[in-house]
Amino acid sequence: RSGVAARRALDGVLADTGAAFEGHAIAAVAAVLPHGATLYAAALDPFDIFNAEWTLSVYARDAGTGSLTFLETEAGAGPSVVSPDGAHVYVPEGVYERDPGTGTLTFLAPTPAYLPFFPLAFSADGLYAYGSSSSIDPP
Repeated sequence: RSGVAARRALDGVLADTGAAFEGHAIAAVAAVLPHGATLYAAALDPFDIFNAEWTLSVYARDAGTGSLTFLETEAGAGPSVVSPDGAHVYVPEGVYERDPGTGTLTFLAPTPAYLPFFPLAFSADGLYAYGSSSSIDPP
């Protein structure tokens, strides 16, 4: 189940709004742009655990109500991180260019083999990306 919670500014407590958002799978990881107009939700197909493939669903977000409208899904794209300038969306499989008007994505390039780490965190100026890998290098 995926849903929308309202956050009280005073103490940060979350309250269920009763609203849900639909996609092609159950959301596992979500990223919201700083301006709040777009949400990217990564998920695995819960009905195909043996051939699980990530999908990245894109939603437009209503700033007044917090409700989400489904825009598109990118198959084969996992958990996402949005660049500080909002121009690109990074997933373990590669980088997407983000349309600033709609939030929809266009695939640019695969992630280089020498960058096996994810998730990423960006420096405030956006010039550096930091991450770690779950793989263990041999001694």
